[in-house]
Amino acid sequence: DAVDDAENRTVEYVFSFDAPTGEFSSKGTTSSVCSKLVVVIGRINTERRYYYNIFNSEEKIVAKGKFGEDTKTCIIRDIRVSSNGINILCENEDRITVYNIASFDNSSGDGMKSKEVVSVYPEIKEDTILDLIFPDNKGEYFIVACSKTAYVYNMKGEITKTYEYSPKSIITSAVYSDGVLVLCGADTDSEDGIGFSFGFAEAFDDEGKLLWSERVFDKADCVSAVTECQINNNGNIVLYGRY
Repeated sequence: DAVDDAENRTVEYVFSFDAPTGEFSSKGTTSSVCSKLVVVIGRINTERRYYYNIFNSEEKIVAKGKFGEDTKTCIIRDIRVSSNGINILCENEDRITVYNIASFDNSSGDGMKSKEVVSVYPEIKEDTILDLIFPDNKGEYFIVACSKTAYVYNMKGEITKTYEYSPKSIITSAVYSDGVLVLCGADTDSEDGIGFSFGFAEAFDDEGKLLWSERVFDKADCVSAVTECQINNNGNIVLYGRY
């Protein structure tokens, strides 16, 4: 049975995190925490659903479960660990869903339960979704970045901010605490913005006004792009990319 079960499953994501103090504590206590947890997320082929297994530092499964819908159409776009658990952002054709795995109980094998937090149908007109991303580890909102507009949704499924810009390929994003949005990706000098001639980073204020724009990873005859951006505690932006 164990062999059959293994052959029926794929491994899509593996990551570890430290459970914060006061979070993911064992049942009935607030002081006992699991310092290091390893998470494995993949697909169950026969059921067309996602599964998760969570291991402690002794390599024992302390939590397991399933989430999501048909994995042929439901795609995981981003995963972030926040103070309220593991947040998973999925795109399912024309619908976007956020799942949360939380409430850790060290005494059983399924202590962290998954639940659907929000499910929305983006109000996008004549545009294409290029990226879905959690801009930080707070788990308070997510960004739907399209070729010409980015929308910030809260966990109630409400649009709280809208940013407009010239067409380009958005790959990643980040948000400052004051609402400044940073969009990064690939651009080209052509009018439609489709291409990977150079990488870019642009910042927009809370009202959607362009604050600054930087052209980076610009080298002739190379496929170039910013693939990841991070905002440090001092406010500096670190860009990762290729050319």
